[in-house]
Amino acid sequence: MTEEKDEETPEQNQAGLRIRDLRIERGMSQEELADVLGMRQEAVSALERKGPKRISTAVKVAAALGVSPSLICFGEHSAESLIAAMPDLAERLEEEMKRIETEGED
Repeated sequence: MTEEKDEETPEQNQAGLRIRDLRIERGMSQEELADVLGMRQEAVSALERKGPKRISTAVKVAAALGVSPSLICFGEHSAESLIAAMPDLAERLEEEMKRIETEGED
């Protein structure tokens, strides 16, 4: 029996880089961001390398960094960029809702 491995998408990788850049711009260490988020420093490091796998995580990180979730996920928060990203966002939300139904929330 093989175990499925979640693959990061290029979009997730870019989101991770944006998280890192925003954290640094705000003068925060990974430990400080981890404290705000209620997670370990290693989890923040993984977020910065791989990006958030869940939209709910992106929302929490965005709030901690004082930006919109669309900036974390898509690199912009203009109306045009959000409209263009809607199909991808809808698909990710649907996947997350299915996951929550089967696994429960974090």
